[in-house]
Amino acid sequence: MVVRERGFSLIELMIATAILTMVMYVGYLGYSLYSQAWEKRVNSYWQNSKFSIGLEALVRVIESSAVYIVDTSNKGNPVLFFEGRERELLFISSSPIYSATDAIIKLIVKDTNNGIELIYKEKSLAKSPLLSWPEGDIEWENEVVLLPNLIDFKLSYLGYENFKRAETTYSEENVQMNAAALSLSWQKIFTKDVHKIIPEKVNVSLLTSSNEKTDITIDLPAHTVIHLINYLREEQ
Repeated sequence: MVVRERGFSLIELMIATAILTMVMYVGYLGYSLYSQAWEKRVNSYWQNSKFSIGLEALVRVIESSAVYIVDTSNKGNPVLFFEGRERELLFISSSPIYSATDAIIKLIVKDTNNGIELIYKEKSLAKSPLLSWPEGDIEWENEVVLLPNLIDFKLSYLGYENFKRAETTYSEENVQMNAAALSLSWQKIFTKDVHKIIPEKVNVSLLTSSNEKTDITIDLPAHTVIHLINYLREEQ
């Protein structure tokens, strides 16, 4: 007796191939969607990490503002090196990003096609101490985008209205700390010509491209007016 071996018919092969193709397509589609979602999460993680690192560096640099006395244009008018505006800040930090010693720092907001970004510039004072201000164009040694993809960025400063007010407050006998604090106010501009000293605090207010708002108040070296007053007395 002869037994015939029966194989798959053409229709059965076509149906099996179609089912296998569908299974592979569904599997590929699922993997593609998962891969895209994972890539978005990874990109979001790294963007948040970079933003956090940049913001932490910004706070560290500002809170390390140095009490650095310079002469303005060699006219015998000593001031503390600090020039602040809403979208720009020039000062000296004892904890810069790149240098191991004090450095001149410039923070400036730059407009881009995607919004704005905060630029960080640095020049070390290790080889060339700063004696007068201004001294011409500063040749920056390092520059980096510290905070990218911003919608808004503003700086404000807590300090005395002017140096005369600060000097009067600290020249009074038995001045109380709370009385001195009453003379402080938040200002959009803090310059060498009017204030001559470093503010008590700096507020950083920013809005990211994802509409996340951050508001940080940074403490600076307190009562820097005393350093300048003592320096002026020694000069006399």
